[in-house]
Amino acid sequence: MTSDSVKQQLMGFVEQSTKLINANENLFRFHWQYGEYKFFNIYLVYWFEQEFNCWVDFIDRKVDLVKQEISKISSIDANTDYDLIHLQRLRDRHDQDNKKLALCFSGGYDSTYVFKKAVDNNIWFDQVVSSTGLSIDLPHSEEMKHNVIPWTKDYPDAFGKFRLNIIPEEDFEEQYKDKNYIFNDPCYAMPRHLHYQWVAFKGEQDYTYIRVETNATLIYKDKKWYAAVLNKNFSGSQFLNLSQFWVDPENIISFLNNAIKTKNYIIENYTLSDSETQFFRPSNEELFDVLGFTKLYNPHMQGPKNRMANNNKLGYARGLKDTQYMEWLVNNREDTLMDIFRGIDYFYTTCGVTIENHLEILRSTGKFAWLIDLDTLEIYSQGDIL
Repeated sequence: MTSDSVKQQLMGFVEQSTKLINANENLFRFHWQYGEYKFFNIYLVYWFEQEFNCWVDFIDRKVDLVKQEISKISSIDANTDYDLIHLQRLRDRHDQDNKKLALCFSGGYDSTYVFKKAVDNNIWFDQVVSSTGLSIDLPHSEEMKHNVIPWTKDYPDAFGKFRLNIIPEEDFEEQYKDKNYIFNDPCYAMPRHLHYQWVAFKGEQDYTYIRVETNATLIYKDKKWYAAVLNKNFSGSQFLNLSQFWVDPENIISFLNNAIKTKNYIIENYTLSDSETQFFRPSNEELFDVLGFTKLYNPHMQGPKNRMANNNKLGYARGLKDTQYMEWLVNNREDTLMDIFRGIDYFYTTCGVTIENHLEILRSTGKFAWLIDLDTLEIYSQGDIL
C-alpha cells in the first residue's frame, strides 16, 4: 500500500487527467478508464490497479463508429487499395470544407508508405510535419535526416509546407526534473519512450493530422484469429483533430485487410499452438512485401529483420532510437540521465517493482481497446476474449 501522502498526490494526478480528458475529447480518442476516473498515463494506471486491486479498461471513444463501419462491410478484396480510397476521401472532404490536411512524417515504413502513396496519386498535403529531439544530427534523429529530409526534397510539390519541430534541449531537461514525470504526462507504453516527444506541438485548429502508427496486433486463440488495437501501439502524443490512419473508422477495412494478409503470412511461416493464446506483433521489415511498403532511403535504420513477437505474453522491446538517445545521455548529459533514473526509481519504489519482476510487469501492461474476429468481423472487448 502507498503512504497517505503519496497516495494523495497520485490521486491528484488521476483527478487532473480525468478533468483534462473530459475537457478535451478531440485530443484523447484513446484513454484508460475506471468508473469516472480517466487516465492517459500507463504508469499511473498500473499504480491505481495495484493500489485498489482493480482492472482499468483501455477505451476507444470511437468504438461505436468502428462498429458502424464494420457493419457496412460485405467482403474484403485483397487487391483493392483501400488506403488510396481513404486518402482521396480525406483530401476531397477537406477541400470541400475549406480545411487543411497534414501528414505526420516520422521517416519510418508506415508514414513513408502513406507519403509515397499520396505522391504517386497526386494527393496533396497542405503540410508535412516531423518532430525530433535536440538535433537533427544526433543518432536518434537519423530517420529524419536520412529518410524524411530526402523524401521532402525529392517531392517538394507534394505539400504546401514542411514543418520540422526540433524539441530544444532545455525542454528535454525540464520534463525530467520533477520525479513525478513518470506518472503525469501522456505515456501509453512501458518502458516510456525517451528519444523524442511531440509535447511542444499540439496542432492547429483548421488542420487534420494523419498519424500512421497502428498496425494490428494479431491474436490466435482457440483456433480463431483476432485483430486488436493495443495501447502500446500508440506514442501518447496528443493532437487536435488527429486521424490515426489505419484505425480511422472510415479506413477500418484497410486495417482488417492488412490483418488478414498478416495472418496468412503467419500461418505459412510460424508454428501455431491450439493449446495456448499466441500474440503476433507485425514487424514492418518482415512484412515489407506482404503489406506493400515503400523502400526507404536508408532502410537499415529500421533495425534487424525477423522481429515478430510470438509468445503467450505481450513482450515489448526497447526501440533503436531510445537506445541511441540513452547512449548519448550517458556520454553527454549525466545530470539529465540521473533525473530520468530518479523518476524510474520513484515508480519502482511506489509500486513495489523490483529487478526480478520488472520485465513481467512490462509485459503485463498491454491492453486492448477492442478485438475483431477476422472470420465473422464481430467486435469484442478484451474481457470477452482474454
